[in-house]
Amino acid sequence: MRFYSIVVISIVADTFIKPLIIKYINDKMVKTPTMVNELLIFFAIFAGLTTFGFWGMILGPAITTLFISLLKLYKLLKEKSYM
Repeated sequence: MRFYSIVVISIVADTFIKPLIIKYINDKMVKTPTMVNELLIFFAIFAGLTTFGFWGMILGPAITTLFISLLKLYKLLKEKSYM
């Protein structure tokens, strides 16, 4: 029973269901979506898990999305300064 719980929660829920939920929220609820690829979210979850442990599953995608948003903001500000 423990093995089944570990497999379902760690592999199925975090690897497959969580990126799909994030994509749904990004598409339907956010007015300006960041267009983050699901594969990038998967690797962010994995990297966060290996770096920060349990809380890395939350921090990894959040930090990745923040970094992508900052890069887009930098690009936008750079384009405005040249005009």
